[in-house]
Order: sequence, then C-alpha cells, then structure tokens
Amino acid sequence: MSITSPDDRISFYNPVVATTEFSAQFPVFDNDDIKVFVDGVERDDFAVTATYTEGVSNDAKAVFAAGITGSVAVVGDRDPHRTNRFSNGGPLPVRDQNLALDTIQSEVQELHRESKRALKVAYGADEQIVPAPESGKVLGWSPLGKLVNLLLAGTAAVAFGAAGLVLAATSSFAEVRSVLDAKYVLSADKTGAVDASFALATASVGNTLIRLPPGLYRIAQNLTIQSACTLEFDNGAMLVRDPGVKVTLDCGIIAGPLQHIFGGVLVDSAYTRIGDTPYDFGYIGAPRIEWSSPCWFGGVGDFVADDELALHCAQYFGRVMFIPPIVGGGFKTSKFIMHRRDGQRMFGYGYQSRVGSTGASLGAVLGFRGDPPVTAGGGPARFVVGCSIEGIHVDGADATNNNAMGGSHCRNCKIVNCFFSNVGRKAITWQYHVKDCIDYGNTIYDAATEVGSTHAAISIEGQTAGINYTAEGGYNGVDDLFGTDVVGIHSGPNTIESSGYNYVVVQRATGCVVRVTRAGDCLGAGRHVVCGAYAKKNKVTIDVAGNTERSFVAMITDSEDNEVAVNGGDATGTGTDGYSVLDQGKQNKISGACDHSNTSTTNSRAIELQGAGSKLEFFVRSCDSSTVIGGTGADVQILPGTKIEASGRRSVFAAGTGWKIAGDFNPGGATGVQLNAANCACRGATIRGDGPNRGLVSSGVAGAVFVDNMLPGVNPTIDWTTLADLWASGVKLNNPGDVSTYHCARMGGRIDGAFGGTPEAVITAAVGSTIRDTAGGNVYRKGSGSGNTGWVAM
Repeated sequence: MSITSPDDRISFYNPVVATTEFSAQFPVFDNDDIKVFVDGVERDDFAVTATYTEGVSNDAKAVFAAGITGSVAVVGDRDPHRTNRFSNGGPLPVRDQNLALDTIQSEVQELHRESKRALKVAYGADEQIVPAPESGKVLGWSPLGKLVNLLLAGTAAVAFGAAGLVLAATSSFAEVRSVLDAKYVLSADKTGAVDASFALATASVGNTLIRLPPGLYRIAQNLTIQSACTLEFDNGAMLVRDPGVKVTLDCGIIAGPLQHIFGGVLVDSAYTRIGDTPYDFGYIGAPRIEWSSPCWFGGVGDFVADDELALHCAQYFGRVMFIPPIVGGGFKTSKFIMHRRDGQRMFGYGYQSRVGSTGASLGAVLGFRGDPPVTAGGGPARFVVGCSIEGIHVDGADATNNNAMGGSHCRNCKIVNCFFSNVGRKAITWQYHVKDCIDYGNTIYDAATEVGSTHAAISIEGQTAGINYTAEGGYNGVDDLFGTDVVGIHSGPNTIESSGYNYVVVQRATGCVVRVTRAGDCLGAGRHVVCGAYAKKNKVTIDVAGNTERSFVAMITDSEDNEVAVNGGDATGTGTDGYSVLDQGKQNKISGACDHSNTSTTNSRAIELQGAGSKLEFFVRSCDSSTVIGGTGADVQILPGTKIEASGRRSVFAAGTGWKIAGDFNPGGATGVQLNAANCACRGATIRGDGPNRGLVSSGVAGAVFVDNMLPGVNPTIDWTTLADLWASGVKLNNPGDVSTYHCARMGGRIDGAFGGTPEAVITAAVGSTIRDTAGGNVYRKGSGSGNTGWVAM
C-alpha cells in the first residue's frame, strides 16, 4: 500500500525567457482538466500533451505556440464527475478502484485549494457578504458588524459617531438602510415610561426591517404593524402593552425562542372553555413567522412556575407554537392547552421540550377540541381540523383526572414523536366524535399512575349515553352513538413502557388501527388489550408484550369483528378471571402467543372463548391450567396456525356448538381435543402425545366429527364416550395413527363403519348401511329394520 502527499494541484512558473511548455506536475485524468493563467489572465491558446497509463497521466503539459514570459500558473480544474461505475456482482479490479479514488482525491484537493481563497469569518460569527462595489465609497464595518459601502470622508450625509448612527439633515431613509444593511434602528423611549406607539408606527412606514435595541417600549394606544415590515428584537427588547390596547402585528418578527419580547397585560378577559378562543388576547394579528414561543410572552420554562398564560398567548399568536428544549426545565400549565382552531400546530425538539401539569383535574394537558353537540343525538357543533402536536414531552405530574393528550370533536389531527411520563390517566386518548386522526412514533414511559386507576395508556372511545357537555357549551345527557362517532383512527407504531392498568382500550369505535411495538408488564387487574362494547372492525397489534397478572386480551360483550394480535410474555396471576385471552364478543379474531402460569382452579383455561364466531390463531408455549382452550361460544374457529405446547393439559374443550378445530396440539398424556357440544368438528389437526383420547366426544353429543387428523406418538385413539352417539350422528374417518377399532362415515342416511364385533343388536343404522367387524373379519349389511337389528353377514 502507498500513500499520497497533500497537493493543491497548481504549478507556478516565472520564465524570463520565452517558454512554450509548462508541466502540470500533478496527476491529470483528461486533457480538459487543466487551465493556464498568465499574469492573472486565463489563456486558452494552448494544447495539452499527455500519455495515460491506466487512466492517469503524470506527464501532462500545456504547450503554447508562442513563447510566454511572466507569471504562469498551471491549475487543475476538473469538473467533478464519474468516469466508471462498478456493476453489482461484477469484478472490482484494483486498477479501477485506484482510478476512481484518485479522481475523487483530485477533485477534493481542488475544492480545498479554492476554499482557502474564500473570505472567512471567525467561528461563531455571522456570515459576511461583500457588497457590490460602488463608485466613491469604501468597504467598511457598520455598528452591526456587517461589511457595507461607506461614503468617503468629507462627503458623508451619514456617518458614525460615538453614540452610533449620526444623520445629517439631508439624510434619507434609503441612505440609512444602505449603511445599516437595510435595518432602521427604532429611536424611542426605552424605559417603558413614555408611549412608544407613535414612534414605532412611524418607523414602520417605508421601512421593511426595524431593529429594537434593548429596552422597554410602552404601547399605550392601538398599534398595527403591516405585513411589509419586520421587527427584529435585540436581547432585552420588549413591547409592553397597556390594558385594553390592541397590538396588531401582521409583520415579520425576528427573535430567539428564549427571548421575552411581549410584556405588559397580555389578555383582557377571563379564561373560557367555550368557543375557539380561550381569552381576549392583547397581541393579535397574522404575523409572518414560522413559529412563536411561550418565552416571547414571559414563559419562565423552569418547570415550577405556571406558564399557562404564556402558552395560550403563543398558541394563538400565529398558528404554530414552538416549545424550546430546556434541559431540566419545561413549561407547566394549570389549564388544558387545546387546539381549538383549524390548522394549529405545536412542536418541539423531543424529550427536553417539556410541557407539564401543575396539578390535578386539568382533564388533559394538551390536545384538540372542537365544539360539542348541542342536541342529544347530534354531531359536534364544530369540528377542529388539521391540527398537530409533534416532538413534545408531556409530564402529567402523576396527578388525578389528568390525561396527557386528548382529542375530541376533531378530524385529521395528529400526535407524532412525543414522549409521555407520570401520566395519571391516559397518555393518548381519542374520544367522542373523532374521525381520521393519527398518532405514531410516540413513547409512553408510564400511564394510569393515579391510585385506583382503571384507564389505559392509549384509549379510543366513542360517545356513550349521558355525557354532560355543558362546560364547553354543549348538551347535557347525549345519546349513545354505539361507535359511529369515532372512526378511522390510526395509532402507532408506538411504544408503551409501563401502565398502571390497561395498555390499549378501544370501545364504541369503528375501523380503527392500533399498533404497539413494545408494551411492558400489566399488573393487577389491567389488560394489555381491551376491545369494549361496540368496538367494531378494529385492528389492534402488540408486537411484544411483557407479562400480565390478568389477561393479554379481553373482547367484551358487544364487541364485533375486531382483530387483535398480541405476542405476550406470561400470564402470571392467580385471579379467577385471569384468562390469557377472553372473548365475549362475536366474530372477533385473536392471534398471538403467550405462556400461561395462572393455576386458579376456578379459571381452568388459558383461553376462554364465550363469543359467537370467535376465530383463534394462537401459540400457547406452556400452560398450568387444566385446559388450554375452552368456552361456550357458538361457531368458534380454531385456525390451522394455532399451536399448543402444554403436556399434561387438555388442549381444547369445545363447550359451544358448531366449533371448527384445526391446529397443532401436544397434550402429552392428557386429552387432546374434546367435543362437548353438538355439531363440532376437528379436521386437519395434528394431535401429538403419548396416550389415548387424542380426540374425545362427550356422552350425548350429536354431530361430532373427527376427520383427516394426524395422530403421531404412542397409543393414539379418538374415542366417543358413548358409541351410540357416533352411529347416530357422528363421523370418524381417516385419522392416521388412530389405533381404536371403530370408525364411521356417513352417506346420506346410511353409515359405512368399522366395529370390533358384530353390529347385530348393537348398532342402530338405516337399511343399506355396512359395518366391518375388525375382530371377526366379517362385513355386515343392514338388510332390514330401523333399530339395531337386521344386520346380515355379506
């Protein structure tokens, strides 16, 4: 391996005798890579000679027809570009790699050379722009530290004195702006004792940029600054508004996020929860700004003082509020900061951009809210649309009756990349008349921390009967809307580290999607996922969940057609309702995986399916209950992807009618699949183990079916407790491995079966049925009668 030396790719000559050839003395990759300057003037009347080996020349020369004297510079000037590309999977010759890297090195060396020729400023200083030359003027520094063109001494109408800018009687605004880089410095009382309204209004006429030096500028009469102007606040500069005065700022504003620039009396009314404005604000207008900051309005940001008023003022000054990051600090509020106008936005820079609660009963710290219904069954009087909260850390102070962020009567709003800690109730809640809102990229450190909490970290819920909206100007005692008012919420992916009760609850909501990438342990009576009453067509996924002391999934009565998937840890509790999965709804589909260590004798199952039409596709890795899957729901489907590894535990106990069972079950020596209700079928399952009763039909059960099941292992059998039930209505056919001696297929009203003995006086069947005697080797045909006689050996 070899290395190269630093090179500016430039060669200098000073011939005193006319010379025609000048060597480049640096590598050249193309004849066009060279320029020549003679006495500072670029020349193009030369030719390049060079020999190239493996794409590079080390002997390139600029050759002139006539001899040259003076100062000559041969300069590398290669336009950056690729001369070769490597094919995916193709050869990579060292020659080609070196050529590619050498050309890049040459281009970087030239850029480095040119950068040294540029005008530079000290690190941390503002950038400088050299103004275009002007006749009769010299280049100099303004008091603001900018390079400007200055009039020569003795001719200046504008000059600089010890006190700053000195204006002659004939000075024009144009001359002032030229000297101060287009900034007009406001000259007004800076103590706050004298009204500065007139001076500021006058300065705003004809000036596009007004600088306010440090000081207090009292505004004692109505003031409007038009959009063509921009106010630039030095540190320490502040407008101080008198009560009742309106300061209308349609202008641009230049100020840092931590500056305090608006003071005095900020509002002229008490707070109200009704309508789209919480206060009658003193500083108003449509300012040309990208954002406003609560510090502009006196927000302290120490996470001790109540900054509620500053937060509200910043929220309504323009449409975008920036929460500046303050290490160890933040902004506390004693009132719910809600987006009430379309398009409002709040954003921060993550965990250090913190907003918190001063105490209990805010309802929520941040959120969105339109105007509620004014009739019992009506929709909102007004939706708020298109608002967002991004990159904010909400601290709920572990206070009671405090959600972190909530949305009601809103559409197309979003919560993105936020952080939540010490939340007494819900971290994110979409409730009552919410359409097509989203949240994602959020991290919930803890939620439901208040004592006795029964809430969820993420909650999606619609309007139920009796809600009182009068505090927001709405109706008292509205109707239950059964999930039609909350539609199309997309939540996630989010992370939930801890919740004091539930993790995700969806109730009275339709068509919502929730995804949690990671959820912590669920303690006490909480659950990881709850689909409550009138939750319809929702989809909830938790990629990885911790342990639970109660349940991973609970589908409550009147939930319908939802899909829930939870890859859980262990159900470790001892509670009598501590099923890992509980479904009381209808047509719900549940998938996922877990262990089940709950050994309660009352709760004898890991998965309890009480709802009609439940669909299950679940992997139970281990189970300490006596039965893994059971329940009384009708028309349950255990799907082929289901897998049970629970030796010594009954895999399935079908106590509801019409179950359809498939999957892979390992009961060890225990019963595998037991059908305990009419018209249940086990088809295409694999039932492993080391004993009999891989399949079992309880006595008196009609219409039971075991067909096409695989029975690996020792001594497998599929058994009817009462064989008469098999002959009367059951089917037992093609179960490889089954060592029992009786089988039965049904063909219309007839049967074709096998039995260890003569069927006469034993098996009741229709005429035309056949039975194979597995003990005697005879085949019998039912020749006559309707009872268990009339069998004839064939």
